[in-house]
Order: sequence, then C-alpha cells, then structure tokens
Amino acid sequence: MKRTVAVILAGGSGERLWPLSRTKLPKQLVPLFNQKSLLMAAVERAKMMVPKTDVYIVASKGLTEQIKKQVELPSNQFIIEPQAKGTAGAVAAICHKFKNEPETTVILCNSDHIISPEKKFVDSIKQAVKYINQDNLKVMATIGITPTYPETNFGYIVVNKKMKQPAFPLIRFHEKPALTIAKKYIKQGAYWNSGYFVFRIDFITSAFKTHAKKHWQAINADTNNWVEKFLK
Repeated sequence: MKRTVAVILAGGSGERLWPLSRTKLPKQLVPLFNQKSLLMAAVERAKMMVPKTDVYIVASKGLTEQIKKQVELPSNQFIIEPQAKGTAGAVAAICHKFKNEPETTVILCNSDHIISPEKKFVDSIKQAVKYINQDNLKVMATIGITPTYPETNFGYIVVNKKMKQPAFPLIRFHEKPALTIAKKYIKQGAYWNSGYFVFRIDFITSAFKTHAKKHWQAINADTNNWVEKFLK
C-alpha cells in the first residue's frame, strides 16, 4: 500500500534546555508558548502534511505516557523504542512498524523546533515527497536551510547546484565544522541541515542492510523477537 506518513521523533532528552528540560519532562514537552509545547506544535504542523490518521510519534516507553497527556493520538500511532539508540534506532523502529508496507513514504520530523513560516516549510516537504515518489526513485531527500551566518553547531549540506531538477544532488554532509570551514561552505552556497528527511521504507531498510546490519536484523525480526534483536 502506497501512502505517506509523518513520524515525529519525540524521544530526545533536551539537555540544552536544562533545568527546564528534565528526564521526565524533556524540552519538547515543556509548555513554552501559552501552555503549548514544541511537540504539540510539531503534531499540528504534521497534520498540515498528512491526515491525522497518518501522524505517528516515536519515543521510548518511559516518555509515552507523558506524551499522551499532551497529544490526542490513538495508541496504534505510537511507535515504541525498547531503548533509546539515537536517530538510527528510532528509524529502525519506524521501519519495523511499516516493514509490511515497503512503499510507504516517511516524513521524519523533529519534535523540538520552532518553524516560521510554516506554510513555506510544509510546501517544501510536500515537494520532497513528490520528488521521492516520481519514477520510483531510490533516494532520500532532506530539507536545507539557507544560512545567515557561519554557525559551527549545525550540520552543513553541500550540493551540486549545476544540476537543474526539483532537488539538488548531495555532494556531502559535514556535521558541526570548524569556523573557517563553515565560512567556506557559506561562500559555496551550502545549506544548513534541517534534520528533516523524506524516504521510502524499502530504501532506508536496504541502507540499513548495507551499513547497519544489526538494525536491519531487528527490523526484520518477528514481533516476539523484536525487542531482543533491537537491544543487541
């Protein structure tokens, strides 16, 4: 079945916002704006991309009950990580959830971002979804942000702008470069990496098979062995 789902990564610890952000109430759950948390805003934004029935949240078991107090989604739209294993672990959990829907397209969203203007961002996401699904492409797309200064705490995307198509081919990622390199990237027209990705389940599962065999084995485990394989 071909469909598009928006999956929100909500398992982060939000350590940079300490002491407001704590183990049991990480940054994405803190009510910062008129009693509205960043996660609540992320869910509303996701519903601009896909129907509410196709909005999912991935988080560890310890955070799920806290999230359910803020977000009205049925239990089957929560993807539970047996243990926090970073973004790769979360994506592996997503692939396990949808392993019987290999043609499903995933919009991987963050739960702790402020985005403005939202409509322009959502339009970019929808363009990426359309691009991923044209001609059965075997690629992954990410959203770039035009830098305003040489920030060294962000990742950079270097692309080939000579190629005229809806999306620029990637040359390289560079996570948190030194200041001199960040300045060089800005002169070259590189983008900040937003951390929002669009991919099909079959593509990313194949990538795990090549680059992260243990995650791939967990993805393909049956329900009874899923937790054991994931924790290895």
